[in-house]
Amino acid sequence: MTLLSADGVGSLLNLSGVQSFSSPSYGYEGGGNGWRYSVIASTGGVVDLSGVGSITGARDDFSTDPNWIASRLRFRVETGGELRLPNLVQTDGRTLFEIRVPSYA
Repeated sequence: MTLLSADGVGSLLNLSGVQSFSSPSYGYEGGGNGWRYSVIASTGGVVDLSGVGSITGARDDFSTDPNWIASRLRFRVETGGELRLPNLVQTDGRTLFEIRVPSYA
């Protein structure tokens, strides 16, 4: 599930005034994939979270169900996208950063 995205050259999602980011990313998906709540910057789009100092992802629960996989909050950069998080100093919970480009600075 996509929570936020910027897709395409010139697309800017400006949330630079946000100081912390928490996701309601918790759920049970019986297919064994878990829920992925995503923030995506792609194809030249920019997601500006430059004011964010802390991110709280999904709860880190445990289940004995063999089909259960924990949910996660995912930040993904692909195809020339840019995710601005220069002030990030802390993550908590299940938070995943996916960089799908050859190099990223």
